[in-house]
Amino acid sequence: MHAFLWDSLKFRHMRLWQRMSESRCDVANDLCTKYMADNYGKTVADAIKGRPHLTIHMGPGYNPTNSLKTHAAQHAKQINRLITEYGFPIAWTGISNEPDNGDKLTPETAAQLVKYYRQELDRYDATRPVKILAPENSGCNLKAIAMVEQINADDEALAALDAYSTHSYNESISDWMEDIMWPFHEANRAAGGTKQHWMTEASSFACEGWDDAFEASSNMSRVLADMNHLCNVWVYYIGIGVRNSLWNIDCPLQTDGIRDGNGFHMVLFRRDEQDWRALLKAYYFKQLGATFDYRCIFRKAQTHIWELNDWGNCDCNDEDNTLPDCEYCRREDTTMVYAFGRKAPLYLAAAKNPDSSWGVAVTNYTGDIAPTAFSELFGPRNYRVTVTIEELADTADMVFRAYRCNRMALHGPTACEEEGPVVLNQGTMVIDSIGSFDLVTLRSYPLDNDVAMRGGRSPGFFSVAGTGTAAHPIQIRFATVPGTEGGAQNLHVAIYDLSGREVRTLFAGLSRPGAHRLVWDGTDNRGDAVSRGVYALRLIYAGRMARSGILVKR
Repeated sequence: MHAFLWDSLKFRHMRLWQRMSESRCDVANDLCTKYMADNYGKTVADAIKGRPHLTIHMGPGYNPTNSLKTHAAQHAKQINRLITEYGFPIAWTGISNEPDNGDKLTPETAAQLVKYYRQELDRYDATRPVKILAPENSGCNLKAIAMVEQINADDEALAALDAYSTHSYNESISDWMEDIMWPFHEANRAAGGTKQHWMTEASSFACEGWDDAFEASSNMSRVLADMNHLCNVWVYYIGIGVRNSLWNIDCPLQTDGIRDGNGFHMVLFRRDEQDWRALLKAYYFKQLGATFDYRCIFRKAQTHIWELNDWGNCDCNDEDNTLPDCEYCRREDTTMVYAFGRKAPLYLAAAKNPDSSWGVAVTNYTGDIAPTAFSELFGPRNYRVTVTIEELADTADMVFRAYRCNRMALHGPTACEEEGPVVLNQGTMVIDSIGSFDLVTLRSYPLDNDVAMRGGRSPGFFSVAGTGTAAHPIQIRFATVPGTEGGAQNLHVAIYDLSGREVRTLFAGLSRPGAHRLVWDGTDNRGDAVSRGVYALRLIYAGRMARSGILVKR
């Protein structure tokens, strides 16, 4: 389970509830710090083993019940003690949790609390580098808009804030929120933007079975919607659920009358048996992690789904109601916002990875699901999707590896299966069919960056491969020199185990001579983490072969 969470799912962030009101705590003197350290210490230590550079951010588990100044001072003091006395690598903190519920904060008090947090964190050497995110509303609703606008209008609060933050249960980042964040967001760094957006809580209240493709697609829809609207970090809540011998998969009623649903979890763990099992959505997340690398840069995407409207027999702006509304009228259907009420039928996002490869993911969020007061889906349907990446319109043909995730793939060791290559021609490629609740991902091989060719060598290449760990991807650097025919030649780079079985294809395609770099994250072609040990790197270029050993540490 440890390897699945940190290597396969590639988690890098942990959000800790910050408590000060437990009955066993002396709030005035202890601030519950020892209780929190005892409660979270083993969890944090275990996480750091899998992710040595883990980012921890504190989420205040309640909203201010005393003065705003005291609230900020208590939390800053507790964070300081957790860092200095217990070694927690805390880098970020929120100021409240869903303050829109019950109007615990107003726009004015939210801005004031951001300022108080900065003042109190600056009192201690250990907490001075800790960054602030706010307001962490339950969704990107009108109250969140008002709070963000007030923070933006207050110069001191804006300077103190490092990241805007909302939750994504039923409302992802809206076009409106994107517009008011944009002047200050780091994506607009050319105009001086420095802020980020963190989505710090999302899951569902569902009674979820093992192969619930609806819940899996719901999570994917929110991730892709948020990443398409300036989100930098997306945090799943809660992750692991502890279960009885029957897995509680039927979600029994608890003593408080609430069902113990699985919608909050990706992985279920049986305490007595000491075994675990992943829900379907975990494999969707795993595939997403194999498509988009940490620090990838998302591009802005939109659909042309309005073109499917039968314009001769419907109208989106018919004030006289002489014609029925067209099927795809809403702006959110085009901009792919996960909005309150009816959801868009398709959610797509595209990004360029640090290794220069491109990733694309699209999910079909249509299905035969009964509407609720909060959410409604289009009925089930298939789509043929044409993806155009304008930046790549003038490049040579590129090969993308395509994967599809759905409930029908559960017969194998993974819920996602490779479907073979898809070619991007003049910036365009086609997904022939994507059905209800499917997730389709595509990832290209890394692009070549032309550099000065190293002369004086015979046709072929040389390679240098470093030692890899679970935390640091393996850097593979090599230089190819011209073959007798000149120009681009076929290059194949792959990792093999000691039995000769191919573990991972890193590149397959045409490559021009020059110096190049590839990155291997220590996973196989299915996205699973490989075992520690020695592996062979083999490169074939212009009919010549070279080999090198790679040591993977865990």
